[in-house]
Order: sequence, then C-alpha cells, then structure tokens
Amino acid sequence: MDIDIKLAESLINAFDSEDTAIILWDKNDNVMYRNKKTSERWLKLNLDFEIGQNFFDRLKKINDLKLLSNEENDLRKNNYIKAKSSGNSKEFVIKGPTGRWVQIKDTPTSEGNMLTLMTNVTDVIDKDIERQKLSIAIDNFPGGVMFWDGDDNLIVSNKKNTELQKKLGVNFVLEKGVSYEKMYREQVKENLYSIPKNIHQETFIQERLEERAKLKSNIREINILDGSVILANEIKFDDGSLLSVYTDITNFKKQEVEFKLLADAIEIIPNMLMLWDKNNHLIMANERARDIQKRMGIDLKSGVSRFDMLEAGFKSGSILDNEGLSAREWVNKRKEKIINLKGREIVETRVKVDDEEFDILGSFTRLADGGTLQIWTDISDIRKKEREIEENQKKIREAEEKVSNAINSMPHGVTMWDKDDNLLMINDYGKKVWEKGGIKLKPGSSYSEYVEVQKKSNFLIFQNQNQKNHYYKNAVKKRKNLKGIVTVETPSFYDGSIWQNTTNRLDDGTVFSILSNITDLKKRESSLKQLSDAIEVTPNAILLWDKDHKLVMGNKVARKIQKDLEYELKPGILRKDMLENIIKKGFLVIPDGMTSEEYFNKRDSIRTSSESNFYEIAFTNGSFWIVNDTKLRDGGFLQVYSDITEIKEKEKEIEDAKDQIKETEQKMSDALNSMPHGITMWDKNDNLSFANNFARNIQNGAGMNFEIGVSYIDYTKKQKENKFLKFDSEEEENSYFENVVENRKKIKDEITIQTPEFYNGTFWNATSTRLNDGGLFSIFSNITELKKREDELNKTISELDIAREKANAANQTKSQFLANMSHELRTPLNAIIGLTEMLKEDAVDDGLDDFIEPLDRVFNAGKHLLTLINDVLDLSKIEAGRVELYNETFELRQVLDDVLKTSSTLASKNNNELLIEYHTNQDFVTADQTRLKQVILNLISNACKFTEEGKIIVSVNKVLQDGGDLISIDVSDTGIGMSEEQMAKLFNSFVQADSSTTRKYGGTGLGLTISKQLAILMGGDVVVNSQLGKGTIFTATFLADFLGASESLKNLNTQTQSLIQNVVSLDNSSGKTVLIIDDDPTVSELMKRQLLKESYNVVIATNGKEGIRLARDLKPDVITLDILMPEMDGWSVLRTLKADPEVSDIPVIMASILDEKNKGFSLGAADFLSKPVQKEYLMKSIRNLIGDRENLKICLIEDDDSLRFTIKEILEKQGVKVIDAENGKIGMSILQNEDIKPDLILLDLMMPIMNGFEFLKIIRETELSSIPILVLTGADLNEEERKFLSGETHRILEKSDDTLSTIINEVGNVIKASSKKGDGN
Repeated sequence: MDIDIKLAESLINAFDSEDTAIILWDKNDNVMYRNKKTSERWLKLNLDFEIGQNFFDRLKKINDLKLLSNEENDLRKNNYIKAKSSGNSKEFVIKGPTGRWVQIKDTPTSEGNMLTLMTNVTDVIDKDIERQKLSIAIDNFPGGVMFWDGDDNLIVSNKKNTELQKKLGVNFVLEKGVSYEKMYREQVKENLYSIPKNIHQETFIQERLEERAKLKSNIREINILDGSVILANEIKFDDGSLLSVYTDITNFKKQEVEFKLLADAIEIIPNMLMLWDKNNHLIMANERARDIQKRMGIDLKSGVSRFDMLEAGFKSGSILDNEGLSAREWVNKRKEKIINLKGREIVETRVKVDDEEFDILGSFTRLADGGTLQIWTDISDIRKKEREIEENQKKIREAEEKVSNAINSMPHGVTMWDKDDNLLMINDYGKKVWEKGGIKLKPGSSYSEYVEVQKKSNFLIFQNQNQKNHYYKNAVKKRKNLKGIVTVETPSFYDGSIWQNTTNRLDDGTVFSILSNITDLKKRESSLKQLSDAIEVTPNAILLWDKDHKLVMGNKVARKIQKDLEYELKPGILRKDMLENIIKKGFLVIPDGMTSEEYFNKRDSIRTSSESNFYEIAFTNGSFWIVNDTKLRDGGFLQVYSDITEIKEKEKEIEDAKDQIKETEQKMSDALNSMPHGITMWDKNDNLSFANNFARNIQNGAGMNFEIGVSYIDYTKKQKENKFLKFDSEEEENSYFENVVENRKKIKDEITIQTPEFYNGTFWNATSTRLNDGGLFSIFSNITELKKREDELNKTISELDIAREKANAANQTKSQFLANMSHELRTPLNAIIGLTEMLKEDAVDDGLDDFIEPLDRVFNAGKHLLTLINDVLDLSKIEAGRVELYNETFELRQVLDDVLKTSSTLASKNNNELLIEYHTNQDFVTADQTRLKQVILNLISNACKFTEEGKIIVSVNKVLQDGGDLISIDVSDTGIGMSEEQMAKLFNSFVQADSSTTRKYGGTGLGLTISKQLAILMGGDVVVNSQLGKGTIFTATFLADFLGASESLKNLNTQTQSLIQNVVSLDNSSGKTVLIIDDDPTVSELMKRQLLKESYNVVIATNGKEGIRLARDLKPDVITLDILMPEMDGWSVLRTLKADPEVSDIPVIMASILDEKNKGFSLGAADFLSKPVQKEYLMKSIRNLIGDRENLKICLIEDDDSLRFTIKEILEKQGVKVIDAENGKIGMSILQNEDIKPDLILLDLMMPIMNGFEFLKIIRETELSSIPILVLTGADLNEEERKFLSGETHRILEKSDDTLSTIINEVGNVIKASSKKGDGN
C-alpha cells in the first residue's frame, strides 16, 4: 500500500511530542520504534531504548541495574507475554525507578508486533491517594462524623460515629442513604433522649425535625440517659447538605466540676497565685497572695496595677537586692520583662516580710489572651536544703570521682547498661579483656549486638556446637528476664580463663555487671577441695579450733575417736568440754602426781605460749597418740593426732632387740676377725670404716698402719710409698696407681679382680661389692696356690694346643689324601668300565660272542671295585666328621620307585620278588636325596644278597614324635636270618655275620655301618630285627624335616609340586610361551635369547605385580620367577599365583642367587652324573638338559685321556659333535676361537693346568657365561667349594655310580607332561 510520507512524518512528530512513551516491538521482541520522550526518560537512567534491542535482554539489564525489584520485573515480563500469547491488550500500574506512577499497556498488532504505551498517571494516583487519606482521616477522627445531602439522606458516617451509636445503645445500622428522620425515630425508639413528661413523643420528634430544617449552624448538648453528654455541632451548606460532628464531652463536663474544685484548692494553696489581664491589672489573687502583699503594705484588690504593686514593695523595703542589682534596678528590670514577656519565665528573688527574709520563686506565664498568670512559691527551705545538697553533691562528686577511678583501677570488668540494655559505661579493665578477645565495646552498643559479636568472634569456648547454639539462643532472653542480683560462672574465655559474672537489675531497669577472673580461685578451690578430701580421709585425727576454743571442724578419724570415747564431735563445741568428757570417763591417762585440772592447765599454757608444740598422750585402751598443736594467725589453733601405738610397740621391740644386736655384732666381729680373708668396709666417701684382723696383719707386714677413717686415696699413696705391690716396671706401677681410684669409682654392683703381686710374693683376688648407701665391701682371698696351679695348667694347655695343631694338620693331610684318592682311584676305574662297555658293544655288533662273557666279568669286577672304594671313602669321611648333607625337598615315592628299579636286577638274580608298600600319604620330604638312596639301596641289596627265591618287601610309614616327624622304611626279607650274637656285631666296620658269609656272599662289611651312620646324620637310625632261618627286617628312619622347615614347607603340597614342575622346555615343540618375571634386564634378555633359540614364545615382566597381571592375561605354559625383587618379592608372587585358580596349575621355576633349598631349587648345575660315566645316564642328562636336538655340539674338558676318549666315543655314536681338551687352559682357548659356540660344557674339576675352579672364574666374565656347564668330579667337595660351584655352574656332577634327578630333569618332565596335557594325551 502507498504510504503518505508527510502523514507519517506528522504522526512521528505527534508521537515525539506526546508525553506518553510509545515503543513498537517486532515479532522477535526487538525494538522497531520508540518516540522521543521514551528515549529522553531512559537516557536519564543511563539505559537508552536502542533500535534492535531485545525486550528480554533489556529486562535483564534493568534487573542487573536494580532499577526494579525482582517482583516488579517479573510483573512486567508476564504482562508482555500474556498480551502477546492471548492477542489482547494487557495493562498494569507500577511505580517507576524515578518515583512516578506509570500505566504500562501492551497491545499486539495484526502483524504480530507489540505496541507498548507507558503513561504517567502520577496525578490521578495522587488524587486518589488524597481521597483515600481524607477518608482515612474522617474515619479516624476522634468524634462521630455524619454528612447528609440536601434531602437529608446519609452520605458518610465514620467509625467513631458507629462506635458512639453503639455506646448510646442504638442497634440501628447506619447505612449510606438512610434518612435523618428514620435515624432519629430509631434513636427515640431506643429511649436515647430524655423527653419531658408533658410532651408527646411524636411532638418531640416533629419539633426536632422542624428545628433541623430551619438551622444554619448549631451547637447543642445532648444529655443521654446513661449520664453521657454529647456535644453536637451541625453546619448546613448552601446546597442544603449538612455536616454533623458529635463529640463525647462527658469527661469535659466532669472536668468543669473538677475545675471548680481546683479553684477552691487554688484559694487555699500555700503558693501566692495572681492572675493579670493583658493590661497588667489584677483579675484575681488567692488568699496567700493577698495575705503576703498585705504584710508588705499592699492591698491586693481586683484592678490594681501590677507596676503599682512593685513600686509599693520597693518603697516598703520588702524588695531586696537581687541578681547583683540594687532593689531599684531590679524593679525597673522586672517592669521591662513584664512588658516583653512571651511564653513563660521563671524568676527567683529575695524579699523581706515582717523583718524575715524569704527566697521566693516566681513563675510568669503569658496566656493566650495576653494576660499573665503569676505564681510565687516560698523556696526558702528548698534553697537551704539545696545549699546543703550542693555541699553534699560536691562531696558526692568527689566521692564519685574516687569511685570512678577505683572502678577503672579494679581488676574486674565493670559495665553499666540502661533499661533498654544499651551500654552506658565500661571500665578500663573490661575494655582490655574484651578487646583482647577481639571485641570493642562502645557506649551505646546494645546487649544483643554485643552477644552477636561475641558469638562470631569465638570469644567463649564450648565443648561442642550444640552447647554453643543453646547458650547464645538463650542469652538475650535470660537478660530480659533478669531480676535482682544474679551471679553465674561463664563458659571458658578464648584464652582458657574462667570468669564469674555478677549482674544486678536496678529498680529503674539499669543493669550493673561485674566480671571477675576466677581462674586462680577455681584452681585454689580445686586444691582446697582436694585438701579437704585428703584431710577427711587422712589416717590422722585433725581438729580445727577458733580463738574461743570452739570447734570449727573435725575430720572422719577425729569423729570416730570421739565417738569411741562416747562423745559426739560437732562444730561449736568447747575444747574444754571434750577434754572433760575424756577425763571424766577415765579414758585419758593422767601422769602420776597431777590432777586432771592441773594437766589441762599445763597443756593449755604450753599451747598458748608457743606457735607449735608436740606432746604425747595415752588412752586407757592401750593406744598412744602424738599431738601437734599449731597456733594460727587468727588466734585459733590446729590439732593433729597421729596414732603411734605400733611405733611404741616397735620401740619396745627395738629396745629388746638392741641387746641381741650388740651380742650379734660382737659375734659377727669375732667371726670376721677369725676369717682367713682380708675384709674391709669403706663408707660412701671412700673412707675406711672397718678392717678385720687378717686385713690389718697383711698391711702391718708392709709397715702400713691401717687406721679407721683413712681415705682410699691416702691408702693407695702409702701403698706406693711402702712398695706394697710389686710391678715389672716403673711405668707399669705409675699406670696402676693413676687408674686405680677412677676404676674403683666405676664399680656399680660386684666385681672381682686379681691384684698385682704383694710385697711378700703372694697373689690375691679382691671381690668388691657396691652397697646401697654408696659404700664398698671388699674381701681379699689368697690365690697364690691357685696361681701356681693355673700357670702349670696354662703350660699344659699350650702343649696341647701344639699337639692339636699337629693333629689338625695331619687330619687336613688325611682329608687331602682322601680327596686325591677319590679322584685318582675313580678316574682309572672310569676308563676300565667305560672301555669295557664300549668293547662289549663292539663285540655284540660284530658278533664276537666269545668276548662278551669275559668283558661282562671285567665290567662287573670294575663296578664291584668302585663300590668297595666308595664304601671305604664314605666310611673315612664319616669317621672324620666330614660328611655334609645336601638337604632338598623331593617326592619320596619317586625316589623309592627309582631305587626299586635299580634293585630289580639284584632281586631277579636269586629269583626274589621285590615289592613296596606305602602306609603314609607323606608325598614330600626334605632330606639328602643321595644319602637316602644310598641307605635304602644298601638295605635292599643286602636283603637280595641273603635271600633266595623269597620275598623282599619295602614298607613306608610315618612316625609322629615331638621335635619332628620321622619317615620309617622297613626292608623285610625271608632270607637266612641272624642270631642274637650275629646281630650284636652287625654294625661294626669290616665285620659280617661270620667269616663264611664273606666267602659265600662277598662284601666288605661296610654297607650297614655306613647306612646306620648316614641315617643318624639325617636325624634317624637303622635298627635290625631278625630270626635265624626265618628272615630279617631292617628299619631305617630319618627326619621328614618338619622341625627345621618353615610354616610354608609344612603345607608343601602345592608349593613343592610347583617347584618340581619348573619348566624350561628344551624340546622342539613350537608355540609354547614362557613368562620371565625378573627385575634385572640383563638376566631377562639372556634368558630370552636362549629360549628364542629353542622356538619358545617369550614375554618379560620387570616386577611382580606386572608378572601376575601377564600370567592371568596370557596363561603361559611356564613361568620363571626371580626371588629378589623390589616391592613384591618372588615368594609373594608365588603365593599369589598359587592362590589363583586360573593360574595355579602353571609350572613356576624359582630363580635366585640365594641358597634357599627349603623354599625352591637353587641355580645349580644342569644335571648330576658320576664317574665312571655310564652312557645311558650321560645321554639322559643331556636330553633332559638340551633336548633331543640334531647337530648338538658339546665341549669336553677332561685331563684323563681314557675317560675323555670314552665319553667322546659315547657322544659321537649318538650323533653329537664333540670338541675335547685335556685341561682348562686349552679348553678356554678353543671356546674363545670357536665360531659356533657349544650347547654344553662337560668340565672336570681336578686338572693340572687351569683346574675347573679357575676355568669357572674366567668364563663367567666372558660372553660364554650363558653356556650350561656339567661339572665332573671324583673328589669330595667341602661346603665352601659347593657354594662356589652352585653360583657358577648349573650342577655339580659327582663321580659316583648313580645319577640324581635334578632341577632341569624335573623341568624336562614337567614340559613333557604339559605338552601331553595340551595335546589331550
């Protein structure tokens, strides 16, 4: 549509000139237009209406600027939203931020916009407010108001009028529009008015209505029947409307009567009262004024001039000099003031009446009509009293100043509060107390403010928050209810002090408070309470008397004593009465020759003459008491009675005992003097207090006088001077005497020393004992003969030491000889047995049957000889005490099964049946596995030897006993048996049952002896029970090692099984995973390289926690576990793994440098072989160690050519490549130059050039240290050599006729078992 621009401009100009604010909002509530007035008004508030500004953003700014309250802001927003949503205009009135009333109207347009009009309605609102105020004023007018229109109908009637009507007893309801006539008739009907009897009621009403119609204005009194008087003031306006105002003047009427009475009273009052008109002429004067003026020569009559009265008084001399003015000056000044008087004036003057001077006080009051009321009062007595009071007040002010100074100097907090509980005064001490606690009290502060500040500042200390809340909640309430004097103990102050607050509410409401620090008082009170309690329970009788000898208090014991003496002890009784009761009843023992009166007076005179005295009294019941009378400062005295009956009895006993002591002392002295020892006693100052005759004689022999009282220091000086002691040198002598006194002071208890040689060549022991009192008791004993025998004994010991050293050297030589013999005898036998076995194999292969039987003989003879040598060497070691057990944890059943397999050939030779029976569930034991096998094998071999076509049963039992359980193994046979005589010498070395046994069955007679000794070493024994011709039972026992084992070992089923199932699988199976748990990266990497060569998957964990997590996540086939790790050691990891069902079955190999054989297998050798090395054991060991791999390469280092040749032949026949060397030096050279490193090293220990020990020390420093090493030795190794080898090699292989199952063997078995389990076999 076309828009008329001029019209639009005219409209905009019209809008801009409009006082109403006009704002147009678009559909999105943004400003499209606002007129000029709108912009101007809001600019004043720094909030202009900007084009584009959003309605709601603007409201938020208004809210932020606090131009409107939250409620007003919400009202504005809701009005806008309701108008927009409803489509209809919405408006409301609000008081704007400038104080003006604004009507806001929001109107939606057809285009969806919003038009807002803001109109100033302040004048309308103000007028409405004025009307409301007028209505309220009329309603609250103290009189009844009614307004009638021209037709005499009611327009307005206020509340007071309604109340007045009710008071008059009118039940008629005054409603707007009711006519006056109707109201009046109802009032008459209610008998409100007194109608004369001669006038009819209707006539009365008509006369009133006619009067009302004619009146213009009228004031009349209406008398009500109840005696009330109502003043009606009626005014008629030009339009015929009428205003009626009704006022209850009943009280005013009463006051008229009172005024009459007052006038009568004024006439007779003692004051002079005069009333003057505005021209200062007398209107009236009361009797007193007329009388005084008459006496002054003035006749007071109505109309007399006030000035004439003054002049007459001056002339008669009644007016005296006043205010420093002469009488004339004062009269002139008085006239001037009378003329100029406004309001009220008080004048004091002195007059003379009948020659007597008076002080009078004049009150002059200008009245509304210009007149003056004058009242003169005789204040002579008052002024006299005032002068007295002034003098007194001066004294009081001086006293108040002193009191104020005293209050300020008081060590108490003093405050004074007015009746409204506002602070009037606080003294200096109080200020300091409160300011120290963070509170500044100033005059004018209210008590409630003080309490609130106190609460916030933590001025008081409470036990808990509830107590604090309760205290402050009731503090102000208690204060308001305060009456009279109240004293309370406050909670502890901020500094822990305790205070008492005494508060007094005075009659005028003023509160006076005194705050006193009672911290010390409370402490003293506590101490006094403790003292009082202590006095009450003390075993002494305590009596406190005042200066008049009256009892103040007596404790429990005192009351009981007097009760027993038939006297009741009460405060206030006289001491004399108490004593007379005791004496009268005969309880007190009076000294002979004294009367009771004399005794009492004597005691009393002693008590009064001294401050404190003690005396004893005795009662006839046999008790004795000591009494302490102490005179007190106030004239009273304190008596303390202590029961000394037992002391008296003991005194008698002591007296009786003194004679016995003297007799005993004499006997003791005689005994000490007769003793053949020197005895001395020294006091705590080290002075001689006693010396027996023997001690004196010794000293006298050297020319020394042993006097009582001599100090030890002086005594030692005399010793040195008289050469009492002998020394080898002067230096030794000086050193002795320099230290002897200090050493003596260090004696605490008892000490025995040998003195230097005496002057006469004797030797002595001095035993000194420090006594409780610090003294010293010494006994000197002659040890000269003992010294000689000691010297002889020392000489003998020296000779024995030399002999022992020779014997030890010989024993060492013997041990070395045995070690060498072990090596030298076994080494050639190895060649004989090894070569014979090779020849026998070649004979079998070549079909040379004629050679097989002779070679068997040679082979068996060699083995027999080896057995004999081993027995002899074992016996030698046992006799020399050099057998060292290697205890380890192993499965007993497996070991016994191996022994039975080994013995099956022996049993079959004589057609014997070999059986084993288990009667215990003891799976694992801790013992020396090798020695146990040796013992059982000896017993089975013995049984097989002496039994033909019989039965041999091995029975395994467990014997429970204190100190450790035993494993018992019975080997029973059905052989030839033995007699008692044969059994008696059975365990002797080199002895058999009889000589025929040796010839028939062979042997050395050492096997049973060695078995018994080894069993004893293992904590058991070997015993025999036999019957000739029926058979024999040998029982071998050994400790299961529960005595020395740890608690974890006693529950070894899980742990040991896992240790035996240690895994490092060395076969060629692929896909197996090994988890290495080790914090040492070098060790981990080395193991990783070795395992990767064998096609294992390897995972490494650097700590225990990570290892446990990986074990649970990966479920590896084998775990290798280091023991020494930070945070979580190997044993903790092992326990955690075995307690988790998910990973408890995974085999774990323990790895540690520690020698902890009872916890896990140490890192020893890879296997354990013996010389002569048998082919099947050698290959089994190698297979267990490195598996059945092809192209195996082994380095053999052995100095014995025959043994080296034999081992090499055996290995090469198995497809193994062998590099051999005759000593360690050559072997090391070959290894360092060899391109391909060997898989294993076989190493002899006893070699002439670089023996096995030296080789091991060198190789561990090279890159060859990871190669497994088998140590071959025929020598006996001591514990130190074993420890060295266990750290440097995988296993020590002793040269014996059996092979031990070792850690790696078990590892191989576990891997194989694990593989079968994984394959489902």
